[in-house]
Amino acid sequence: MNGIRMNRRLAMPLICVLGLSAAGVLAAQPTLTLIEIETDGVDGVDGLEGALDLTLSTDGAHLYVGAQNDAAVAAFGRDPETGLVTFIEALFDGQGGVDGLDGLQGLTISPDDAHVYSASSVDNALAVFDRDAGTGRLTFVETETDFGTPFLSQPQDVVVSPDGGFVYATIFQGRVAVYTRDQPSGSLTFSSSFGSDVFPFDPLVGAEGLTISSNGEHLYVAAVSDDTLSVFGIGPSTGALTMLEIHTDGVLGVDGLEGASGVIIGPRGETLYATGREDQAVAIFDRDPATGLLTYRSVVRNGVDGVEGLWGANRMAISPSGLFFFVGSLFDGRIVMFERDAAGDLTFVQAFPTGGVNGVGGSPDGAHLYLTTFSTLRAYLTPPTAPASIFADGFESGDLLAWGP
Repeated sequence: MNGIRMNRRLAMPLICVLGLSAAGVLAAQPTLTLIEIETDGVDGVDGLEGALDLTLSTDGAHLYVGAQNDAAVAAFGRDPETGLVTFIEALFDGQGGVDGLDGLQGLTISPDDAHVYSASSVDNALAVFDRDAGTGRLTFVETETDFGTPFLSQPQDVVVSPDGGFVYATIFQGRVAVYTRDQPSGSLTFSSSFGSDVFPFDPLVGAEGLTISSNGEHLYVAAVSDDTLSVFGIGPSTGALTMLEIHTDGVLGVDGLEGASGVIIGPRGETLYATGREDQAVAIFDRDPATGLLTYRSVVRNGVDGVEGLWGANRMAISPSGLFFFVGSLFDGRIVMFERDAAGDLTFVQAFPTGGVNGVGGSPDGAHLYLTTFSTLRAYLTPPTAPASIFADGFESGDLLAWGP
């Protein structure tokens, strides 16, 4: 047995919800239960040293981890019932023809589950892998190194459009690169880019986290150096980006974006969250689903209203029910759990010690949460979800299909 493994039926009593009050609030404090730790170099597990990002297949059968120090992508099989994972393989930069993984930062899987993409800042490359849906094994396809200019590089994160036609990558030195994706092969062709050079200032320097709306019409980029959150419209046929607005920490009342590093959209698309790594905070924005534009609402900050564990706030996840919100902290070394109400506001629940958290993701059914630390992959059992009817503004079960993008 690898790491800590706990039968889910034994774990359930530790987190059972005793009931809902008349107001629809959980009567017992929800919590996370650690069920497994997979560690690099233990029991045959490999490719996790410097584990950063993670991604799960949409059917929940497989999980992939990108590791910076190992310059590798590790593949795990996942038991959908228990949430436990089993190591399958690790693909390393420079071995077996694999290339483009040195300095790996970001990892994602295509919506059709056919391909895995990584972004690596040392190799200045995006790597493409074909995925076997049955076994979960990966086969290297190609490396893409064209980012639109010969001098700007250091890709940080990568995302695939919902229709699978385009791939976007943040470039730390100040750009977002756009690629057309050949869906049968997964291969990429550079299409266009949007960069700081079009402005008299540099709103994209330190471009890191990004997310795309579920309809594929808007892209959001967090820039850690410029303390900004940028909003883009996406051309429907070309995938090209048009800047719509920029939100900057300390400007026009916006707060919580110092060291902006991660960005995520709520389940119904009406709320957006951005982490401020240096602000030790999560900034909350109202989002217009039609235009994609944002209105700053509030901030959740370390040391205020009992909140703790947000020093180095980084990646986030939202449960499919929309009830729970998780933030991984890089410097505090904790996974921070909030309850989330129908309006998208957050209430602090607990901060769980883990070691510096880099990647966070959840299973499609919302039953399990996964995170990466420096050399481990950790699995947690999440609280049971309350009925969607507790939301006053009409959440429907059909709206709650996946963890926040």
